[in-house]
Amino acid sequence: MSAIHLSAICYEHGEPRPVSELGDEAAQLTLPDSGLADYLVSDREIWDMAAAVCERSLAKSPGPPDLLVYVSENDRSPAASLEKIARRLGLSTIAYLAVCGYGCGNMIPALQMAKDALYSGRHDRVLLVLADRAPDKERMMLSGLSVLSDGAVSCLVTRELEQSAGSHFKVGAMTTRTDIGPDGKATAEPGLLSIIKLAVDGLADIAAQDDGKPDDVRYLVFGNYRITSQKFLASAMGFPAERLLLGQVGELGHCFSADCLVTLVQSAAGGRLELGDRIIASATGTHSLSMMTAECVRLPAANPPE
Repeated sequence: MSAIHLSAICYEHGEPRPVSELGDEAAQLTLPDSGLADYLVSDREIWDMAAAVCERSLAKSPGPPDLLVYVSENDRSPAASLEKIARRLGLSTIAYLAVCGYGCGNMIPALQMAKDALYSGRHDRVLLVLADRAPDKERMMLSGLSVLSDGAVSCLVTRELEQSAGSHFKVGAMTTRTDIGPDGKATAEPGLLSIIKLAVDGLADIAAQDDGKPDDVRYLVFGNYRITSQKFLASAMGFPAERLLLGQVGELGHCFSADCLVTLVQSAAGGRLELGDRIIASATGTHSLSMMTAECVRLPAANPPE
């Protein structure tokens, strides 16, 4: 099975505000077993956050990218933003694409697009950036799984292992399952039961593609949902709670598509991951669930803050 490699992963978030300030509807998220304390707010434009993390990824890169993939669910002018990002980065002739439509599940479809571009032979190094900012009055996920934060994450995507600085991950199997109910009967965001059905189907896809075995997977990574929900989902997927690789749920909240990549790089820098560790990362979106396998293939030489 052909694989891709992720490196030069950089991220940033907004400033913390307490979840409790969101009122009574957020009360269940502030319970101790939910794990949520703050959400993060930025006054920067989405494209500006994206450009900032891309600059740092390029500083770690051994060479320039030949494709820019910009992922944002809330940027209302992605074409204009792509122009601004490319100009800021000095990439005046780069090919570029915008990706949206899967809500908080955009990351893995975007990585699949990057993989297709790389294995088409027309591109050798893709710069992927995921950035979003929530409207102030729309911080609560409709599913009740978490509270939305502002931020961005970027990385280089290549066929082979790069010589860029920092952690490196090899991505193997990927799948995206969708379930859109007829006549508008589906909710705007899937509930836990719908997510579980999609996850079971997704695991079957991963098993069919993957060269490894389920027992080889050390960790399961979700977006920064409340911890009780993550444990429930892990159990439904056949994973014990101790195999959850939790992100900084309390400090970061749920930053749309960025969570899984941020958790991976933070875990590698913080010593929670070892070389060869295999992970299944799973992200839910609007009527969808995406899943991928990732292997830690290089750890950072030091642990500088991102």
